[in-house]
Amino acid sequence: MLSVKTIHEHLMREGGLVSDFVDNDKKRYTMVMIDSESDDPLLNFTCLQFSENGLRTDSGRMSEKVSPDYNKIISSLSEGEHLIRYMNKPYADKYSEPTWIPVFLKENEMADPISGSGL
Repeated sequence: MLSVKTIHEHLMREGGLVSDFVDNDKKRYTMVMIDSESDDPLLNFTCLQFSENGLRTDSGRMSEKVSPDYNKIISSLSEGEHLIRYMNKPYADKYSEPTWIPVFLKENEMADPISGSGL
């Protein structure tokens, strides 16, 4: 959990959660796969960013490539909303169970996904 907080704060500060999106991307979904163990000081991770226009990572060159849950997630979002899901890959590999930690943003501010109000 601490590694997610550290990575999320870094991505928010450095613009990594919006870097692959353009103004035309109104509904945003990001998967962050953490490749490091929690005690690894380097915290390696990979981001895949999607919008209603498909895969945005790598300048959208493979926009038709989407994750299995893409349609369900994108259809549940409203304009201006961004769902970020963090997954620790070593944990998933060890226990054969991916555990996602969601973060919901509305207009780039953390928000409650139920009420839509800021936190």
